[in-house]
Amino acid sequence: ADIYAGSSGGTTAASQSPVCTGSQPQLTLTGGTGPVTKWQRSTNGSDWSDIANTTSNLTDDAITVTTYYRAVQQNGPCAEAYSSTSTVVVVAASDGGTVSPASTTVCSGSGPTLTLSGATGVVVKWQVSTSADFTTGVTDIANTTSNLTADAITATRYYRAVVSNSPCAVAY
Repeated sequence: ADIYAGSSGGTTAASQSPVCTGSQPQLTLTGGTGPVTKWQRSTNGSDWSDIANTTSNLTDDAITVTTYYRAVQQNGPCAEAYSSTSTVVVVAASDGGTVSPASTTVCSGSGPTLTLSGATGVVVKWQVSTSADFTTGVTDIANTTSNLTADAITATRYYRAVVSNSPCAVAY
């Protein structure tokens, strides 16, 4: 008769957490006894659904909420064993919000006062441009607050805030 060591679960690790909503998490299993028979995911940590993957590496489908992962290992006829659980935290995509007023007139030599609202993330800087589409004459403004009192201007200028909800891409 063959003798098998009891199954034991290894350790899982996510390559990144948090991730931006819509990302495909990547996880790796190390250690444990017995081959991987499947992976499992849960959005509440108690109700698990199976993922048909029998390797020690998992790239899951895109997720939009915080998700828990574990691998299932089984050595021969021994009972299944679960790996450690890895949590992949999901954060909302960056949202640039709205700058108000949307348009304003100032006297030559004055600077507008602008306010950002409704953003998701933090302001990493503001930008001013000579073109409405921000393709020419773009200059960064080192201001990380939601309020901007711009320097004096003598011609039409366009302003926007740059917002980041890390690790998601910035939004304007």
